[in-house]
Amino acid sequence: MKEAEQGWGERLRSGFNGVLDRIAEFEMEGGVSGALHRGVERLRQEQERLRREITHQGPLAYQARVRQAYARLELPYGSDRESVRKAYRRLMRRYHPDRHTGDPRREQIATEISQKLTDAYDLLCEYLGD
Repeated sequence: MKEAEQGWGERLRSGFNGVLDRIAEFEMEGGVSGALHRGVERLRQEQERLRREITHQGPLAYQARVRQAYARLELPYGSDRESVRKAYRRLMRRYHPDRHTGDPRREQIATEISQKLTDAYDLLCEYLGD
């Protein structure tokens, strides 16, 4: 669990650091206009805000989403990949929109549920390292 949280934070940090490195190179090559300089400053402030969020709220929010994804797939927290895959397939067979084509309202509800199931499955696959 800790590794997935760190991976999420590291990817976010490295993305912003890459952007800031490119901006620093640009500044060194030819200078920066006032508007661009303000944009750079806003990017640095955003990076600092995200750093604080990652270190304070990010991992907890990520863990809450993971727990919610397990619940959405009707699984106990900590289930393995195979259980996640089986639960996802079982629920998608039940809620797939193609099984509810007669009534537009039921089809819409099935579409929303299947999208939530897919989002939960994708999150758990990322979390479990799939």
